[in-house]
Amino acid sequence: MKKRSWTYRIFKALTIAVCIPVVVLWLLIVLLYIPPVQHYAVEKLCDGVGKASGFDIKVGTFHLAFPLKLSITDFNVARNDTVFVQGEHADVNISFFPLLSGEVEVNYVSLEKAAVNTANLIEGIKIDGEIGFFRVVARNIDLEKEIVNLRQVHMHTADVNITLGEITEEKDDSTRLGWIVRLHHGGIENCRIGIDMPVDTMTANFGIGKMR
Repeated sequence: MKKRSWTYRIFKALTIAVCIPVVVLWLLIVLLYIPPVQHYAVEKLCDGVGKASGFDIKVGTFHLAFPLKLSITDFNVARNDTVFVQGEHADVNISFFPLLSGEVEVNYVSLEKAAVNTANLIEGIKIDGEIGFFRVVARNIDLEKEIVNLRQVHMHTADVNITLGEITEEKDDSTRLGWIVRLHHGGIENCRIGIDMPVDTMTANFGIGKMR
């Protein structure tokens, strides 16, 4: 009887030791859906990313709904008085279970009333403009095989300028990304795209009423 009692105690201790991390993990997950905890986590995340990257990241409101539906308003990414991205509203909806197998299934990503300015982030090209609405729906993103399958991409009411510059140094192509992107459906409405060429100062402007 005494031997069984010690076996029971050891089994009980092991069970508690295993269950505590699981309970704590689920408790943290549940806490992330509580608005005050969300705001605190976002502030810490923005501060951490800002210190690591040198960018000043600001988010007006942040809301995470079950399971992984994220909504952000009044966001701003800047550095040294240069604003790279700012917008009024953004939504991201990701399926939870495919993440367990290394795939990201994005139900949709949408962006409303946003301004983009790459400045000198990309050598040889600058993208500057405003986007009224942008929405992308992904079938799946295979992180291991580096393949992105997009169901559809839609953009309307956009005014974008692309400035091409000279690249003075030849870069090593061995460091380029090897991702494959497949698009099944796409649409553009009421958009203007301007392209400025280097050296000869040639400028081209394209107005797109509707394209599928």
